[in-house]
Amino acid sequence: MNMTNGKARRGAVRIRIWNGVKADVAIDDVLGSRVESKATPVLIRDVCPIGVRFLTHLRFPVSPDYRIRLSLSFGEWTFSLAGYVVWRRKEENLYAYGCRLIPDPQIRRALSAALKEKLGLMIPERRRILSLYQQMLDGAAVPSSAYMDTSL
Repeated sequence: MNMTNGKARRGAVRIRIWNGVKADVAIDDVLGSRVESKATPVLIRDVCPIGVRFLTHLRFPVSPDYRIRLSLSFGEWTFSLAGYVVWRRKEENLYAYGCRLIPDPQIRRALSAALKEKLGLMIPERRRILSLYQQMLDGAAVPSSAYMDTSL
């Protein structure tokens, strides 16, 4: 994650998921030792191949020393994602979290494919957005001028 003016900048575009997602979270590892903890349901706000933002009533520590396991299902896809909390913020009676996923190229590719499919189902009439998202997943740099309306 890049830092600019003391603020964290994401390295990937997150997809806000509106519905049809089931997720739960549990602590998986503390200071390098595997632990067993009960999973609890969470509300997913957005997802990208490198991170997840979620809400829960639980208060997790913000530290790479505490690894969490997110179980995430949408459509035909089911993922078990390992990561750690990089930020926490109180939002009314819940905590919002930013979770950085532990790198795994295969999982990232599968999650990218699942997100692309989910995005296509959520907004089927927006093929341009889907195309832009695919270009970002592929790492293709598209100049913003290619999408500017110069007729004004």
